[in-house]
Amino acid sequence: MIVVVVAIILLCHLLLYRHRSFHYLRYFQQEEYNSGRFLSWLWNNRVFDIKATAIALIALIVVGFVPFVGSIVAAVALLFPIILEGDPRITGKITLKMTMRAKRIYLCAFILYATLLCIAAWYVRLHMLWLIQILFFQSIPLLLVIANGVMMPLERIRQRRYVSEAREIVRDVNPVIIGITGSYGKTSTKNILGEILQIAVGTTFWPPKGVNTLMGITREIRENLKRGIDYAVVEMGAYRRGSISRLCGITPPKAGIITAVGLCHLERFGSEEDIFKAKSELAEAIPDNGILVCNGDDPAVRRIAEENHKLVTLLYGFDDNDLDCWVSSMALEGDKGTSFTLHWNDDVYDGYVPMFGKTMLYNVMAAFSMACAFGADPEYVLAVLTNIEPVGNRLQVERNGDIIYIKDAYNSNPIGFCAALDVLEGLLAKRRIIITPGMIELGERRYEENVIVGEVAGAICDLAIVVGDVNSDALRCGLERGGLDDKDIVYCNSRDEGFAYLSSVVKDGDAVLIENDLTDLYEQRVRL
Repeated sequence: MIVVVVAIILLCHLLLYRHRSFHYLRYFQQEEYNSGRFLSWLWNNRVFDIKATAIALIALIVVGFVPFVGSIVAAVALLFPIILEGDPRITGKITLKMTMRAKRIYLCAFILYATLLCIAAWYVRLHMLWLIQILFFQSIPLLLVIANGVMMPLERIRQRRYVSEAREIVRDVNPVIIGITGSYGKTSTKNILGEILQIAVGTTFWPPKGVNTLMGITREIRENLKRGIDYAVVEMGAYRRGSISRLCGITPPKAGIITAVGLCHLERFGSEEDIFKAKSELAEAIPDNGILVCNGDDPAVRRIAEENHKLVTLLYGFDDNDLDCWVSSMALEGDKGTSFTLHWNDDVYDGYVPMFGKTMLYNVMAAFSMACAFGADPEYVLAVLTNIEPVGNRLQVERNGDIIYIKDAYNSNPIGFCAALDVLEGLLAKRRIIITPGMIELGERRYEENVIVGEVAGAICDLAIVVGDVNSDALRCGLERGGLDDKDIVYCNSRDEGFAYLSSVVKDGDAVLIENDLTDLYEQRVRL
């Protein structure tokens, strides 16, 4: 009888383990399998398995009176969290992607877990088994971290093989590589430049959306970089020093654009100086006879240009302070786009893009300058720009009936946040509404910077919907400082709840700014 009871307990326990490990693995995946950040998030948010622990504690009491029946009932009760909670592979804002790496980590952790559980069941009495199971429930995320460490040597071997293959492809195709980095504006600039070069200069390869990591770019090269491609535009992201140097190792740039040196990911870098040095790695990798295009309005980027002068070094911006490309005026064309006056090589041009905001025009100037440096005709480039659409969720303005939506829901930063608010203010609207969770990864500056953007929003908006509690105090402080009444600030626990409220109050004639979108890790507290 006891063998049957223990078997039922183990079966139900392993079924719950499978469910729980998928939940934890989803958050681990969102932290890019960074064990330190994942464990820190677990501890800081107290993401412990409360439900299963409560069931085990109750079982400890019950099995003292009815050992077999109590254990079976408790074992079956372990299945209720599986029924009540959604499958993380198909539910949640960012679902668990069971990639080959995720499968390997899961399988390794499962083998470790099942082995230890069976050993405990063999040597421990029935009553004590429930006490030990509490430790097992809480150990699931730790075992995933251990499994990740166990699999890391094999993962690195695979990664080195893929990187080597990508490097060989780059050598074989031999395109002119243009690297793009910066604290923000990378993806939009890459997309604009790729479109321009493809139409005005030559066949061009550029990875889609925000692909900017070593393995992401490696995958794109292995799958899509083919012979006959003349140019490759590569977005280079970084969370630490050395990341861009490694990217330059497989995609050696002959030219590069540096859009900004700001506070984005300050928490990961540790200091503004480290951000500066990380972004400088692109300029350092460009040969002396190459091309470097830099944001001349950003003091740190201008410093990079001065310290890494190339055969062709171009500065762009709005303040005509020794700039090669600059915009002297801009105006919104309703909700259709932006017209502007551009200066280049002592000539003046009238331009238009179906995009919005000062930051977008910075991206346009960067791409324009680089394309012209490669021989594109300025007027032809401006003609191409009239048909280029913004990358999704990056200051993307859309109209739904008589309601205007500004979608700027990707990886917000202080300057980009304020630029989106400028666009919101410039649109004709009866009411201006913002829905946002605020900004993260700003280290010790997070509270201060969220107060600042909140104050700007408070002066512009008629209604603010604050999502989650990560930045709610800072945003409330800023919004009230900006003049928004407390009754016009609504707090929602999640994005879905926020959008549900928005849909119930939005009216014809409103303009809505959707600013930033946090992952499940940060949007709300996780309770298991």
